[in-house]
Amino acid sequence: MITFKPSKSIEKETSIDFEIFSIVVSKIFEVNLKKGLNYFVRVHKSRIPETSYVYLEEKTNMRQPFTIMLSQNPGNLFENIKSILHEFRHIMQHSYFKYEVAVDFDSFTQYYNSKTERDARNCERIAPAVLKAYRGMLKSKEIFSRYQLGTLL
Repeated sequence: MITFKPSKSIEKETSIDFEIFSIVVSKIFEVNLKKGLNYFVRVHKSRIPETSYVYLEEKTNMRQPFTIMLSQNPGNLFENIKSILHEFRHIMQHSYFKYEVAVDFDSFTQYYNSKTERDARNCERIAPAVLKAYRGMLKSKEIFSRYQLGTLL
């Protein structure tokens, strides 16, 4: 499973239910890759304005190997989801596909046109499907609670 663990400020400012978001992203990636995945990704607030990025160096504690630094857009769920998917794709490039993710470029054009950035931007294209599934799960949770479907008559 892919587990996204937000900091308190990210959880508060984005209003994303990261438990449901993790389930949705996990299912989408696992079904399409036809393989179970095991990732624990922390999501923290970026200190660089309007810039999201990911730390790819793995730590000795394999339970917490990656951290996404998110430049969140309060109130814009779609943009937050796109950013998380983009950065998660860099994690996949590094750890799943074993591709060297470059971080040092001579120009913005070189960065923008790099294979890893193009691939990560392509991954953002699943954001509408993720958002739709996420909202569906939230709605089902609400209905389940409203009609007390967790109990027997």
